[in-house]
Amino acid sequence: MKKVVVGVLVVVVGLMCAVGAVVAKEQQAGKGLAAVERAAKAKKYLFIFFYGDDADQAAPMRPIFNKAVDNLSQKPIRIEINVTDPAEAGIVDKYGVRGAPMPLTLAIAPNGGHHRRLPRPFTEEQITTLLVTLVLRHR
Repeated sequence: MKKVVVGVLVVVVGLMCAVGAVVAKEQQAGKGLAAVERAAKAKKYLFIFFYGDDADQAAPMRPIFNKAVDNLSQKPIRIEINVTDPAEAGIVDKYGVRGAPMPLTLAIAPNGGHHRRLPRPFTEEQITTLLVTLVLRHR
């Protein structure tokens, strides 16, 4: 009986360590790169709203972005990334948005290889067109 209890405890501790490692990896890589992986695994498009510290510029564009992405039939994954957050340096550098005019919308295909960016100001129609263009290119 003691061996069974010890065995169960070893398995539970092992699982807890594995979960902790996954969470630590996501925190280290930032939520942006984790979202790219999650979208790829789910075979979904990813829409990223990049913004900087200037809230005045991002504020009017955020509701346009949210409404447009909510209305897309593909139901992509959506995330917002502050380009000044050091934890997000991986995704900011990967897609070359450091120093770009903010806010900026980036759409990424499930394979991660095809992406399109849309600088401000943008409209709902432009976001829809962005997805259509990406879907056609991804085929």
